[in-house]
Amino acid sequence: MQKYIAIFAQVPVLSGTARDRACAIAERCGGGHEHHENWTVCCPAHDDKTPSLSITPEGGRVLLHCFAGCEPLAVLRALGLTWRDLFDDGRDCVPPPARPRHLGPRIPEPPGGPTPENMALQVALELIVDDCKLLEVKGCQILLREAATAPLKKLWIDQQLRRHRLDPATVWRIVQPTPPAPLSGLRTISLPSHAGVAVCQTATS
Repeated sequence: MQKYIAIFAQVPVLSGTARDRACAIAERCGGGHEHHENWTVCCPAHDDKTPSLSITPEGGRVLLHCFAGCEPLAVLRALGLTWRDLFDDGRDCVPPPARPRHLGPRIPEPPGGPTPENMALQVALELIVDDCKLLEVKGCQILLREAATAPLKKLWIDQQLRRHRLDPATVWRIVQPTPPAPLSGLRTISLPSHAGVAVCQTATS
């Protein structure tokens, strides 16, 4: 959700009617065949040898459909555009379609029920699969390390990471605390014993 909010906040690059925008998008794709205001061009989101992207102005918006399976958002990103660029000037853009029900939630509920800790873990994983840089945030690292103390929950986390093509071993290596740097320039000096008690003193070199 944060990703989509950030996209909506961007200033649109294209302008004009839906047909103007469809024509501009087709040009950005290198041009292609037009038939009844419907363009068929090479999709910029994959290595397209034969035109597979359909661009159609309809009802004040531009419809994008890649027959190879690329998502509209991937096509827009490849062109340097956002969702706002698909809509006529002055029209409100709508969010991307909801995830199909048969696929279930992207990150299901962790084992143990809807506790505050589990809800925080669920949200954190949602954000991490969108932006892996969040693994470097100390709060996320602590949350994952604490959750991993429960074997069942660690197994669940590993499963969610694999579902989204993240390597669990790499993730756990990133979130582990950094060991303190060894102290340098120190040496131990043995002093003569006093009353049968050995004395050691640490001094800097």
